Amino acid sequence: MKNTTPIKDMSQAITHLSTRMEKGFGDMEKRFGGMDEKFEGIDKKFEGIDEKFEDVLDVMSDFSTRVDERFEGVDQRLGHLDSEVTKISAVMVTKDYLDEKLADLRGDLVALARKSNRKLSTLVDELVKKGSLSAQAAKKILAMEPLLQ
Repeated sequence: MKNTTPIKDMSQAITHLSTRMEKGFGDMEKRFGGMDEKFEGIDKKFEGIDEKFEDVLDVMSDFSTRVDERFEGVDQRLGHLDSEVTKISAVMVTKDYLDEKLADLRGDLVALARKSNRKLSTLVDELVKKGSLSAQAAKKILAMEPLLQ
């Protein structure tokens, strides 16, 4: 009988160990069950974040499209302005060109005024010779010339 006692003790120990293990596994199942619920909650939160992210992407895409359309309009207007500036540049004169032309005009006017002076002087001299004009009147008239002699 000596052999049966240790088997009985072993059987009781195994049963006791088995009971404890079942209880431990039950507790673990409860913990893991709670973990599953937590993971499901996290999954739902990520789905919500994904939806919000998609909304943000849609808004950004719409905004980007509108900005692109506006830039296309600006590009068209700038293209038009560029062609206008090119036309203006083609017909525009420079300051040097204007200065040169004004100097030429001044020279032409001075030459014309001198020619007029010569004509006036000749006319006054002829009138004085014919006696139609006194010498004093001739001096007054010649003093009024555009370019003094």
